[in-house]
Amino acid sequence: MSKFIYKLQNVLNLKLKMEGQAKEAFSTARMALDEEEEKLQILKDRKRGYEDRARVLLSGTLDMLEIEPNEEYVDANTDTAWQIESSLREFPNIIPKRIWFRYPLHEEEAEDELKDQPVKDGGKGGRPSKIDDDKIEMYFDEYAVDGYVKLEDIAGALEVHKNSVRGYKSKKFEYVSRG
Repeated sequence: MSKFIYKLQNVLNLKLKMEGQAKEAFSTARMALDEEEEKLQILKDRKRGYEDRARVLLSGTLDMLEIEPNEEYVDANTDTAWQIESSLREFPNIIPKRIWFRYPLHEEEAEDELKDQPVKDGGKGGRPSKIDDDKIEMYFDEYAVDGYVKLEDIAGALEVHKNSVRGYKSKKFEYVSRG
């Protein structure tokens, strides 16, 4: 018997080769798709975690101890003393409390350390003023021209904003606007 010879064998071989290449390209593309789907799942899980954390933070109280202060911003002179009082119409007043604000926390005073401290401006707390009549007089003498001094010059010398100087109630000096 004679051997069967298929005349289109070359075409069949070419088709088989193309089919193998297509399967290989498909498997490569499928592996890339699987990797990207894994990355997408990781991102979805991270997003879900962020949403859960946001829900927790928005639902309750804020824990100030979890907040990390920016050390570059926090200055050694940012501590301020405060007294908390109340004036209630229908209830007895609370006992006044003295506290320190040390960024970012409020801490209760320890052993009456604020007891002998003077209270500024008849009951208003805060930092001591950088402005007083003696300082203004010293800089007035230095910067005066024809008996007047610019508000900006005094503010610059005292290292405060010009509105702070304008708002200061002086016993010796009067602020006038020159046009």
